[in-house]
Amino acid sequence: MDSENTETTPLLHKYVPPRQVYARGVAVERLSEDILIVKESLWSRIVSLAFAATIGVFSSLFLYWSLLQPLIMDSTRVTVGRCLVAVLPSLGVLLSLTLPLRMLLTRPIRLDRKRGAISNDSCLFGGWEHRLTDLLAIQVCYGKSDVYDHEKGSRPVTLNYQVNLVFRDTNLTRRNVSQQRYLVRIRQIAREIATFLDVPVVNYVGRAGTMDAGDAEIRRLLNDV
Repeated sequence: MDSENTETTPLLHKYVPPRQVYARGVAVERLSEDILIVKESLWSRIVSLAFAATIGVFSSLFLYWSLLQPLIMDSTRVTVGRCLVAVLPSLGVLLSLTLPLRMLLTRPIRLDRKRGAISNDSCLFGGWEHRLTDLLAIQVCYGKSDVYDHEKGSRPVTLNYQVNLVFRDTNLTRRNVSQQRYLVRIRQIAREIATFLDVPVVNYVGRAGTMDAGDAEIRRLLNDV
């Protein structure tokens, strides 16, 4: 890495859209002495299923009332207008089926010290795998650190927080573990993973200068090979 850029270029300040994993609650579970997994928590799954069921029931009832009942009673009463009205509840029914399917296809992140690998075999978002020796640190950061306003300029807006796996390569690849609005829980998840894998936690959430200090720590880790 160029020494001039090393001092001036921010490494990990930017928001990382989670390409995967859990925007809600997660559970960290120890399967064995050498295997740790991160998966969606039971409470989060219950809430998602309840939400999907509620949407499904109400959408189905409205679909029956707006289209199916008139069709059963008198097919001549079915108009283009009624069919258009039925589009919205039809989308609701589709959504209620998509949420459980997404939950079924989202696989846990697996941290395996015996194999020396960190992997996710999700068939929905595309699987990935990294060598454990390539893991640089666990990162805690803002989910979104700023929003640009044309009148006021850039202003800090915290929408949520992330915990990410940072891997040592030319692009400093980050894999999102969890994104949510509970900073205490995010820090707890980061500590559990860092303790299991014996890597540092780099904090980007704090008082002024924290992000610069976080970048300085990442640079130190990159040079400490």
